[in-house]
Amino acid sequence: MKHLSIFFLLVSCLCAGTVDVLAQTTDRIVVPLNLSTETDDVDGPCRLTIRWYDGAIGGTFVDEEFLDVNILHGRVDVVLAVSDDVRRLLRDGMAWIGVSINMGPERQPRLRIVSAPAALLAERSRFADRLSPDVTGLVTSLNELAGAVKIIGEDGIDIRRDDDALIISRSARAKQHRGSVAGDGTTSLFTITLPLPISAASLFHVVVQSGSTTIACSIESVDDNGRQIHVRTAAPLLTSESLEWTLIP
Repeated sequence: MKHLSIFFLLVSCLCAGTVDVLAQTTDRIVVPLNLSTETDDVDGPCRLTIRWYDGAIGGTFVDEEFLDVNILHGRVDVVLAVSDDVRRLLRDGMAWIGVSINMGPERQPRLRIVSAPAALLAERSRFADRLSPDVTGLVTSLNELAGAVKIIGEDGIDIRRDDDALIISRSARAKQHRGSVAGDGTTSLFTITLPLPISAASLFHVVVQSGSTTIACSIESVDDNGRQIHVRTAAPLLTSESLEWTLIP
């Protein structure tokens, strides 16, 4: 059976606030955009204006970028620079982007961007390196903590020692929430209601179950409360097809 999966990894991993995407590095991120609407099919060369905000509506404008892109049937992947202000928004789980096409009005709703776990872990590792860049032996002081310093994993993070290596990983014991939304033969936009809000330490995975047929799906938006995720499929799902989702808080 073939399927197409979408992963939102957060410890760095989180889903986005009016729409979710994933931040892959701390310096640049790749964001897939779907710019077509029911009345406007965007195609061809365009200039995009990308603005970063700290809220889904209103909020504070913190950064701006202009990109010349070639849009194919409304879709394009853009590579965005991550400034210190944007990195702070990603770290706090409060990053949204507004998109304008050819200097037109900003599209609504804004797209929420969230960090991927590897990104935040890498940033924390670089921070640890800066704390003691010349250490070659045992570390007995960390960020003004002296003596037998212990590193403890919380919120679904496991820490274990393998010989002289300290391994930090997502816990396999983290509780998983699963669910499905059945097709009705006409709908291609589905709303998934989660049992609890998605957070910056969450993993969300959604896939179309459709027998031997491959049907793509993408996150279209996430409500501000983080409890409802809107997923669009490439084609309406039949009653024998469904969206299957997994959430690891």
